[in-house]
Amino acid sequence: EKIIRDLKKSELIINLANDLMQYVSANALYGGDIKSAIDAMTIIAEKMQYQLKSIPTMEQREAMVMELVQSVTKTASSLLSDHNIPAWQDLPLSQQNRFLSNFIVALEKTGSLLPGAVALDQEVSMSSDNLLLTVRKISFHNIRGTIFPSLASLATPYWKDYSDNIEIPALVLMENMNSEGSQVVFLSLRNL
Repeated sequence: EKIIRDLKKSELIINLANDLMQYVSANALYGGDIKSAIDAMTIIAEKMQYQLKSIPTMEQREAMVMELVQSVTKTASSLLSDHNIPAWQDLPLSQQNRFLSNFIVALEKTGSLLPGAVALDQEVSMSSDNLLLTVRKISFHNIRGTIFPSLASLATPYWKDYSDNIEIPALVLMENMNSEGSQVVFLSLRNL
C-alpha cells in the first residue's frame, strides 16, 4: 500500500518501479500484496505514458522506457514465480480471475509504452524466467505477415525451447495501423 501512495504523489516512477521490483523479488507475498503490485504496475504504466510527452529526445525516451519496462517485467516475472503461487491462491477464487485480467492489462499497458520510444521497424524484447514481452513497430512500407515470437526474442536461456507462436497476417496489421504504422505487443507468461 505504501508504494501505491508514493506512486500517486511522486513523479519519480522509475525509482518506484525499481523499488517495487526489489520488494516483490525479496519478500514473501500474500494475496493483498499481489493486488497492490498489480495496481502499482498499472499506475506506473499510466504515469510513464503521460510523462513521455515531456521527454525531449527519442534517446532519452527510449532509455527511460526500457528501464521502466525492464523493472515491470521483472516484477511480473517474480509475481509468477513458483514461490509466489501460494500468494495467488491466497486470493478468493472469485477475485483471482479479475486480478489476473488486471495483471495482463497492466503488462499490455507497459508493453505499449515501447513503440512510443523506439524507431519504426524495430523490435524490442524483454524476457525473464516467467515472462516474454516482445513489441514490434512496423512501418507501412514493411508490413507483411509476421510471426511472434521472433527467433531473436527466443534467444534466451529461459525461452529457447518455447514452441508456441502466432502468425499475424499483413491485412490484419494494415487494418489496425495508425499514422506511424502498426504496433504489436506479444506477451507470453508461465505459471498461469
